[in-house]
Amino acid sequence: MTRAKSKSEPNELWGAIKNQAVDMFGLPDQTLEDHISNHKVVGDKLYLHLKSTAALRAVEESVGKVPAPAGTKYDVFPIGGNGSSGNQVMIKLIETD
Repeated sequence: MTRAKSKSEPNELWGAIKNQAVDMFGLPDQTLEDHISNHKVVGDKLYLHLKSTAALRAVEESVGKVPAPAGTKYDVFPIGGNGSSGNQVMIKLIETD
């Protein structure tokens, strides 16, 4: 059974992750938003442009902390650039059942 996806879900996800603390480069008081140069919502997807590919792990960890609706999970897909080494990611709510 396919669950109807809300167009507000990507905006809610961005609101939930952008101020999460991250530990990168040994610098104090950083948030995920410090490592994102741009974000865009297209349909039910959230696109992030990373300032550095090193931020990918922080994105994955931050997204993993956000509870998803029952039967779904948020998944992070590296896109652009040289395949998985690009500095853009797409985050989408996917069904797990």
